[in-house]
Amino acid sequence: MTRFPSGLDRIRHSFAAKLLLALAGTVGLLLLVTVATIRVQTHRQVAVALRRSLQQSRRVFAQQERDVREGLASDVNRWVQSNRIYAALDDALMNGSVDTLVLATDYEITLALRPPALTLHAYTDASGNPVGSALGPRILPRPDAGVPAPLVRWLLASDTGTATFGYHLVEHRLFAVYTTLVANPFGTVLGTMTLGTAVTDSMAREAGQAIGAEVCFVADGGCVAATSAARKGLDSAMVAMAGVRQARRVDWRGRRFLLRADRVSAGAGMRDVWRVVAFPLDGVLGPFESIQRAALLAGLGALGLAVILAIVLSRGFARPVRALVAATERVAAGDYEVRVEAASRDELGTLAGAFNEMTEGLMLKERYRGVLDKVVSRDIADELLKGEILLGGETRRVSTLFADIRGFTAMTEGMEPQRVIALLNEFMERASDAVEAEGGVVDKFVGDELMAVFGAPMSRGSDADRAVRAALGIRRAMEAVNRDRRARGEPPMGVGIGINCGDAVAGNMGSPGRLNYTVLGESVNIASRLCDQAGPGQILVVEPFLAQLETAVDAEPLGPRSFKGISAPLQVYTIRSLRETPAVDDRAETVSAPGGADGSASSSPNPSPSAGATVAGAVLAAVLALGGAVPAHAQNLPTFEELGIGWTSPDGSLQVTPSGRIEVEGFVPGDQYRGLIDATDAFANLRASLFVDVFAGQRVFGSVELRADRGEAPADRPLRGRIEQAYLRVTPLPSANLSIQAGKFVSPFGGWPQRHASPAQEAFIRPPLPYDYRTVVSTTAITAGPAGFQTWKNRPEIFRHLGAPPVWAAPYQVGAMLTGGWKALSARAAVMNSAPSSEPGEWNSIGAGEHGPSYVAHAEVKVIPELRLGVSYDRGSYLQDQTTLNPLPPGEGVDHYKQVLWGFEGTFARGPVEARGELLLDTWDVPNLADYPRDVSFYLESKVKLTAGLFAAARYSGIRFDKVDNGAGGRERWDYPVDRLQLAAGYRLGRTTELRAEYMLNSTDAPPAGSDDLFAVRWSWSF
Repeated sequence: MTRFPSGLDRIRHSFAAKLLLALAGTVGLLLLVTVATIRVQTHRQVAVALRRSLQQSRRVFAQQERDVREGLASDVNRWVQSNRIYAALDDALMNGSVDTLVLATDYEITLALRPPALTLHAYTDASGNPVGSALGPRILPRPDAGVPAPLVRWLLASDTGTATFGYHLVEHRLFAVYTTLVANPFGTVLGTMTLGTAVTDSMAREAGQAIGAEVCFVADGGCVAATSAARKGLDSAMVAMAGVRQARRVDWRGRRFLLRADRVSAGAGMRDVWRVVAFPLDGVLGPFESIQRAALLAGLGALGLAVILAIVLSRGFARPVRALVAATERVAAGDYEVRVEAASRDELGTLAGAFNEMTEGLMLKERYRGVLDKVVSRDIADELLKGEILLGGETRRVSTLFADIRGFTAMTEGMEPQRVIALLNEFMERASDAVEAEGGVVDKFVGDELMAVFGAPMSRGSDADRAVRAALGIRRAMEAVNRDRRARGEPPMGVGIGINCGDAVAGNMGSPGRLNYTVLGESVNIASRLCDQAGPGQILVVEPFLAQLETAVDAEPLGPRSFKGISAPLQVYTIRSLRETPAVDDRAETVSAPGGADGSASSSPNPSPSAGATVAGAVLAAVLALGGAVPAHAQNLPTFEELGIGWTSPDGSLQVTPSGRIEVEGFVPGDQYRGLIDATDAFANLRASLFVDVFAGQRVFGSVELRADRGEAPADRPLRGRIEQAYLRVTPLPSANLSIQAGKFVSPFGGWPQRHASPAQEAFIRPPLPYDYRTVVSTTAITAGPAGFQTWKNRPEIFRHLGAPPVWAAPYQVGAMLTGGWKALSARAAVMNSAPSSEPGEWNSIGAGEHGPSYVAHAEVKVIPELRLGVSYDRGSYLQDQTTLNPLPPGEGVDHYKQVLWGFEGTFARGPVEARGELLLDTWDVPNLADYPRDVSFYLESKVKLTAGLFAAARYSGIRFDKVDNGAGGRERWDYPVDRLQLAAGYRLGRTTELRAEYMLNSTDAPPAGSDDLFAVRWSWSF
């Protein structure tokens, strides 16, 4: 019995040091958490203060601009309605002199109490040609100097507008200008008049005092109007902010400011006018910095007390700890009879009792270990119990499989041991399941290598075939594992496999006290050597092994190779797949002809198939026929991974993995096709994509896709290249399901965009109807009112091509996204540069433009393993920055008109059947309409796997439109309802190639009448 000693030695001091460090670390951690909390709260308060200040500043500036615009409009409208200005302008046009015109206007300026030197007036004729410009009585040298040309052009081209407002730069001074038509009492337009007032420092000071900040109006590369502080040195930083969308923090003369720039709402006028506001931060940050200093001092004091307390407490803890250390050393040496005395009833006494119980358990486990270590497999144990295995070994014909992770050392270098074990367990579990599913026995695990035996200790027949199926099962399992790893931003695992069949000695090897059932022999050595030479995803065999197979396989010769310990080279093959699909003749028999063999009507009692079934059968027959006509070598094209194309750094921390896909499509449209494809003649489309994935450690993942095709909606146009997506994803905590992604990527809204590029999940060639049909809501054309909007649906030759779908195909937009999950719930939230219905030309812009960003959210829950339900939301402006046809309502920009989308989706998959559905609720805010046009769209689809590599699918989609005011006292639907039926079939020609066909039927009353069907076929190769 070991008792607690009475003396103190180095153990006590070592423990005291550890306890001291623990307490100091705890206090330090609390100190860091406190400081970090204060910092987070500080940033939060700054953000709240900035948001409130921005809202207040925008209200102040909007009111200031409204006052200026209304004052200019009041004066100029009053002057134009009198005959004085009209007669003076007419005189200037007749004799070419503007003296009388300038004097007449200056007289009106004096009566209106406007400062002449700060008041601009300019004139044009009815064609927009400049007549003259002046500042008060001073005529400017150039007649066009004071003419805001964009405002004048827009005003003269408008059918409904009589005046417009904007900004104009004259002699390095910014003027707010109001331009109106000058006409006689009979409505004949003589020209235009522009009246403007200078934006001065006093206006900036008034706004700055109202919001408590410094203000600078930036134009022509400098401050044209500013507050006093901005004029004293802060202006350089404020001018540099022009054009910068994000806020920026600066220090100036010991004061801290947060700068924010907004574009001045210049209407149709000049665009490079910015209003920069500097918000003072000292008042916001001061209180929190005081709290932070106080917390730091308090934490340092607590740390000192913790050090003193640790020294005192360590003296009382040292004795029992020393006893436990001594007893532990004896247990490590193999003495399980050691005991410690529990001298107290506190936690240390409980620990001593637990230690004694542990040593008793170790004694029992040591007794059992001698028996348990002799059994390595359940089958082997059963045979041993039956006594049917000859101890010492017997000759059996076995098939041996070796599977090894390629590049495992480089992949795990620097990785935590727990993660290495988790990685091995993931591989070993999947590989063991594949072996046991085919009746094999896992012989042993050696590092990252697995050895399996088929045919010993007992044979189940066709052992060589079982080994091949197990190898293919391991490869499929690793493909699934790698998909999950890529989704988590982790590098893929490549597994090389070697298989051989032959005579081997099978039995218990070792000593009577330690047995290991295994197989030995030359055939086993060859299988091991094949595994050593196999690349990622390869299954290597030798030529004699193929003769042992009862099932035909697709095997590619790799030439003779030499192996260590084998005298002559052996012909090596790599197995691609099993040939388990029916023969061409058998497949042809499954599609019966509509008549008898002699061409007469069939005498079958079954009713004749419907038109839809006939079309589906024809599509299916075409796919099968084309699949059978493709040469075998084209059905098994290699991938980049199989060719060894890729790069991994020596330490394994950086990995570059390329891949790609080539799709060749053929389209035969009807004469009135109404989807995003607007062609009516048959054409072909080539789509080539190159993907480059970059893995940097376990936390950073980047991806770039380069694409060449004939447009987002394919048509008979030249081939064009573009960057389809390029983004960076960071996973701060690999153990947590949380990542941050930024760049150009597919919108997170809806269910279909997330799976459209996956051949395994998307069974069709064309998208569902909500993603592939233009409504008459336009992204560029502005309606004049309800009556005009109702006419758009009956003029498809103009407005159907300008319209926007509820969701535009699969939008690859610029933005940032946060994704996360917890148990069965996953979610993502993003800010994108445009709405899902915006045109593809808007997707590539780095900024959101004048229309502003789009906010997207999506959540999905896995109810049961087979059923998933999701919901999506998107809100953003769908109008482009440049609009046509009619002006926007006064004072409103494109960012005012939003599209709000709600999406609900569901997916069910069990066995060979997959079913999906999605419902979209869409609301548009259309200019010059009091109503909000709404539409409801949906699709339901199902996919059935008929045999290995063969599937058929059907999809039904529809869009329904709400009623709005028609401008004549009634209400009618703003567009025609439309339905779509899609029938598709596909056949996997090989591991990497596929052929699919689709027939689409649209049904709608929308003009013009005619066939709007579509037949499409696609061959694809993923490499």
